[in-house]
Amino acid sequence: HAPGVHLDGLLMPLQPPGIPSFPARYPALVADFNTWIKDPFGFLVAPPVLRVRLASAQAISSGTWTILQFAAVDDDTYSGWVTTGSSPNYRYVPQAPGWYLVTLRVAANAAAGGTTHALMPGIYVTGMRYEGNESWQVTSDTAGQVSTQQLVYLVPGVDYVQGAIVILSAALNTPSTSGQQCLMDINWVSA
Repeated sequence: HAPGVHLDGLLMPLQPPGIPSFPARYPALVADFNTWIKDPFGFLVAPPVLRVRLASAQAISSGTWTILQFAAVDDDTYSGWVTTGSSPNYRYVPQAPGWYLVTLRVAANAAAGGTTHALMPGIYVTGMRYEGNESWQVTSDTAGQVSTQQLVYLVPGVDYVQGAIVILSAALNTPSTSGQQCLMDINWVSA
């Protein structure tokens, strides 16, 4: 099999740097060695990671997909998270091409009264929605939580990722209590 590094059961291919050709009297510069060796090694040791959460309650309308307005950034190793300022807002813009594992956990607080509500997560990749294959029935006075994962290939300057939620039958709020908040993790997996 091809050489690689095993990372949580996944084979991460390693591409050796190209073999340079040096014209006579023009040796390699330090910057060249950084590009060929240090930068790729640094990237493999610390690949892009994003972790955002919804620290404040967000109102979610009934029956429509709503983009989650993640404002608390816990980790963003390559500065890819965009909250506002350029449309679309609340999105991850990749800084390196490759396969990314997107994990989204959504939650909602049910209103009192014993009514049951269904909620479902959705991951938007450049406007295309991947709906979670699991939904949760939220009952009175509980915070229902459900998560989904999607492995997607992202290209810098083209693609972006957003987290979304749909709640059927009622307009509800997301919880702001620690441990119940909506979360999105994005991790670079492989080239």
